Amino acid sequence: MELNRTFELIWGRILRAFAVANGIVLLVLATMITTDVLVRWVAGRPIVGVFEFAEILLVPVIFFVLPLVQFTNRQIRVDGLSAQARGRSLAALRFLDQVLGLFLFGLLLWAGSEYWLEAWRGDYVGQGMLQIPSVIPMGFLVFGTFLMCVTLLFLLARSVAALITGRVEEYGVPEGDGDV
Repeated sequence: MELNRTFELIWGRILRAFAVANGIVLLVLATMITTDVLVRWVAGRPIVGVFEFAEILLVPVIFFVLPLVQFTNRQIRVDGLSAQARGRSLAALRFLDQVLGLFLFGLLLWAGSEYWLEAWRGDYVGQGMLQIPSVIPMGFLVFGTFLMCVTLLFLLARSVAALITGRVEEYGVPEGDGDV
């Protein structure tokens, strides 16, 4: 059980590091886009590369934070059914949720990996003024989806243990690790 707790703390810190990096990326994106809008307003021309970088950086902003949201149980949900469930019933609902999530993100990981390999082999580039390789945003998508699959596997193992024991632990921000 101690190894499980250690993994939980380490994984939580890794996911939080990505969240902090994405917060910085969002600030950079906001600054770039605001500057681009002002330059377009004054000069009538865009800043070269802002569109491309914004398009690329939005992928990790979404996919690198999503695992932390799931891991800390802070997703938006309608819990009319799960709010009433206790014990093994709650564990079974969480198990089902994680199996379905793992199926969905597993499909996304598989399909995204194929597209990433195709972009890698084909040397494709995105649209816009700069010729940025498509392998970069696809790589962000694949890596973020991988993080989500690992997170769901961890939570699935937790649900299986809860189904066996009948004791469901509330998960969220691990104690002693601060808040997001």
